[in-house]
Amino acid sequence: MRIAAMVLGIIGGATGLLAAALVYSLDGAVASAVAATGAQLPTLTAVALASSIVGIAAAALTIPKPKIAGFLMIIAGVAGVLAVAAAYIVSAPLLIIGGALALSGSAD
Repeated sequence: MRIAAMVLGIIGGATGLLAAALVYSLDGAVASAVAATGAQLPTLTAVALASSIVGIAAAALTIPKPKIAGFLMIIAGVAGVLAVAAAYIVSAPLLIIGGALALSGSAD
């Protein structure tokens, strides 16, 4: 299960990076979708970017420290959804499922 959690975390983090870049590049159109003003959007994009980086780092920790990695992946998935809503729709389930697999923790 740890390998699957690691793979899901890496894919979820990578797609989260793409989602954050998409939100940043389309800031006018996306601002209405996430109900944010123009001043808040860069901050929310930075939160989504940080969440993706935390997700990738947590995926790297899955083998040696699965419990910590699981919690970090779940937190990263929830934070990404709270930051950019619909743009994180692919990344969040991958990170949350990966975190749940890491927490369930049977060694491969």
